[in-house]
Amino acid sequence: GKGFATGAAVLTSLSMLVAFQVLVGINLNFDVSESVLLSGLLFGAMLPYLFGALPMLSVGKIAAEIVEETRRQLYEVTNSNGKRLREAIQTSTEFMILPEGEDVDPDTETCVRIASRQSMMEMIAPVMYAILAPCLCGFFVGPRFLMGTLAGAIVSGAMLAFKMSNAGGAWDNSKKLCKKSSIENTKQGEACVVGDVVGDPFKDTSGP
Repeated sequence: GKGFATGAAVLTSLSMLVAFQVLVGINLNFDVSESVLLSGLLFGAMLPYLFGALPMLSVGKIAAEIVEETRRQLYEVTNSNGKRLREAIQTSTEFMILPEGEDVDPDTETCVRIASRQSMMEMIAPVMYAILAPCLCGFFVGPRFLMGTLAGAIVSGAMLAFKMSNAGGAWDNSKKLCKKSSIENTKQGEACVVGDVVGDPFKDTSGP
């Protein structure tokens, strides 16, 4: 599904690029050997990499914040008998079944609130960057530079999207293969865990 979505987005972007050329390019030269347009191509090819990096950095920030909240709850969240969440987890791990009145409910709403709020806040920078970059290129450099920027971003972004979606899916599925092959506790299993950690934001965040 992601491949079809990426292909449809590329075709739509190309049609809009042609419409932009027809609208502003009556007396302009859009030859690729023209220095301004070539500079725009190079600049535009760089933009998707920066745009793809920002959401991945955001995933790391949000995950770290949720980890801190989880650690706090382990020692601060208690039940009516004063038993802490960490103690309840240890008891359930050792005896599988908690005695009556020993269970402790974690504050899951706070974690969900952190993920929801921060995910919206962290997308402000990529969205503003995607909106302002072409505007600044067009107003301060000119339509030829903007044409190159858009063309470079479309080509580079399409290849990056296909690469992230497929590579991320492969890395993510490697962990499932490790479980199926019963090699979780080996060096290959550790590498698969790293691949799963990187592959998820690759295929689910930056790739799409």
